[in-house]
Amino acid sequence: VGSSRILRLFKVSRLLRLAGMLRMARVADQSRRITDRFLSEALRNVMHIVSLLIVIFWLNHIFGCIWFALGKYGPSDTDVTWVEDGISGKHGTFMYQDLDAIFQYTTALHWSITQMTPGSIPLQPMNSVERAFNIACLIFGLLFFSSIVSSLSAQMTQLKMMGQERSTTLATLDRFLRENNVSRSLGVSVKRQVEERMDHRRPLALEDVKATALLSESLRTELRTELCRSHLLRHQFFRLVEQVDVGMFQDLCNADSVGFYIYMQQDSVFFPSKQLDITWHVIQGELLYVQDPRTSKVKTPTQTPVRERSWLCWASLWSTWYTVGTVEAVTVCELFSVKGGGLQGMLSNNPTLSTLFKGYCVAFHELLIAAKPPAAAYPNDLEVPYTDHRDVVMLMNRQRRCIVGILALEVLQTHRLWRLMVKQSDMDALEEEVHNGKSTLAEHSPNIVERLAAVAVVLLRRRDGKVLVQLGKWEAGAVVPKANLPGSKLHDCEKPTDGVKRVLREELEPFADRVRLEQVEQRIEVKESARFKLKTRYTRSIQHCVLETTDGLPPFTHVSVASLCLGNRDHHQIDELFLLKTSQRKEYLCSWMDMDMYELVAKSGGDKMLKQWLAGARLDEVRVIGGPKASVGDPLLFSSAPLSGSAISLETEIDGCRLPRAASRTVRLHGKDADDLIRTELITTGEESGARPTIAGEDVTV
Repeated sequence: VGSSRILRLFKVSRLLRLAGMLRMARVADQSRRITDRFLSEALRNVMHIVSLLIVIFWLNHIFGCIWFALGKYGPSDTDVTWVEDGISGKHGTFMYQDLDAIFQYTTALHWSITQMTPGSIPLQPMNSVERAFNIACLIFGLLFFSSIVSSLSAQMTQLKMMGQERSTTLATLDRFLRENNVSRSLGVSVKRQVEERMDHRRPLALEDVKATALLSESLRTELRTELCRSHLLRHQFFRLVEQVDVGMFQDLCNADSVGFYIYMQQDSVFFPSKQLDITWHVIQGELLYVQDPRTSKVKTPTQTPVRERSWLCWASLWSTWYTVGTVEAVTVCELFSVKGGGLQGMLSNNPTLSTLFKGYCVAFHELLIAAKPPAAAYPNDLEVPYTDHRDVVMLMNRQRRCIVGILALEVLQTHRLWRLMVKQSDMDALEEEVHNGKSTLAEHSPNIVERLAAVAVVLLRRRDGKVLVQLGKWEAGAVVPKANLPGSKLHDCEKPTDGVKRVLREELEPFADRVRLEQVEQRIEVKESARFKLKTRYTRSIQHCVLETTDGLPPFTHVSVASLCLGNRDHHQIDELFLLKTSQRKEYLCSWMDMDMYELVAKSGGDKMLKQWLAGARLDEVRVIGGPKASVGDPLLFSSAPLSGSAISLETEIDGCRLPRAASRTVRLHGKDADDLIRTELITTGEESGARPTIAGEDVTV
């Protein structure tokens, strides 16, 4: 049992040592990557020389410690060790073992260095063990230290040659400037920039490595694909390309339409007013984007830092694009480029990819031309508002959205955890929704899939600051409470701006000619789908409008409800509650209310509060006095027809108690006959929450 435990401990110790060696190897590799990226070649040579000196000192320290241990604790066949040897002075002879520790350590270190170099020390081995160790050190120094010294000499020679080459280059430049009578100020600037660029390390391109010319065509293709793949997959469109056709993606990586570019400090990538058919992806480095009012839609000159992994002139792949700014390198930068013409030519060979490319191009172009005030800010070379990959997918037609959704489903199928969490029936239902166009799926980032929904919303505000809110749909004489701003889901291939116009035309027809359009605000809301275990991204394009005048508006059908207690706030009586009928023959219970009040009833749990609040909005029986009888079941609605009919009065009774008249309004009732319009006086329904008014007399539903 004891031997088995010792064996297990030995195996564990070997594993720990192996893990330590691997960790040290990773640290060394990482440090080498950092030095290669941020240090010049001269500094790297200096660091290499310093590291070699450190290694030499460390090895001599180890050998010196062993030499001291042999002298103090080692066996001796002569009964004498080197520490018992003496050193003569003015006051007599002293043995090494009687001196202080610092002198003993430096003596042992000195002895160790002399074994590796031609130096000498008056210290000899005193027994066979010490002499054998001395011989081993001499052999080790002959084999190992000679190589270290030669490497150190080579590094120093290379450093000296680099210095000479630098001096020669600068001397040649200085001679050229003198012979051509270049002004002193310009000459100083030229020499300063040359010196700075000589100090910076330029990243190596594939063409700079001569060894790659020795590779076979297949291995070279695989290498270039590996180099380009990670940069192309930074954008979701190229992930679709790889999913559809891996071979086409590899051809794209090895085509002339993609490549790598190196820009040194103060180099310009492009200038304003240049037509481009190329986009750049920033691999590393810092750039600065500058816009000027003379060439761009800005009021003052602006400077915007360009982050790594950003795309420049992405719109040039999908449209004829003219630059509106300047991009300049702040540090040494490496960019990856894709040409639009070459991309289109390659993808046209695959029918599916050709369909996706054309649909993506049309959708992006539609969003591009819609990106202007007041809907959005003007586009520039860094960003086109509201052209995120998911926004472009939502503007595609149903067929193309179905292709993108099926590809996203394939990504979901690779997630074992998602397959365990979602029932098979729900998976089948989601797949059916994708095929039918009811659900749109898209891969947002690597292996992350989202459901997409786009809504156009109108925020109509009066001059007093109140906004128009739909409190619920009016069905069968009752309201289904749900507080929303007027809006609608975007139709197939419908832009947000077109969706807003449709909402104004269909949902808010009485106000459409009396509003002033202002800015468009895009709000993103992400919710978790409990059924499909997916995040659903709701994109709400909110059109801010101002109702400039109410002149000429026909009267609304008004309804009165009990007041609502908003927590610690005062009771709010909503007097402007009315029915609004859309051109789609839908009826909504609407109101003008403050924005904070809308946010209160629209938040989670607001439906219950709204239901209690609107309990008094359902009017079941109305007495008509001195006029024709209206049909039971006809709801109140918006009507622009002229008043006609006889005057009637309404009396309200709650829980058997007749209420006094608190207010009166002119409203309209609409029966089955178009001429069956009557004039009424509406009585409030009381203050109790949830009270349902009953109207004594003849029965009419309002």
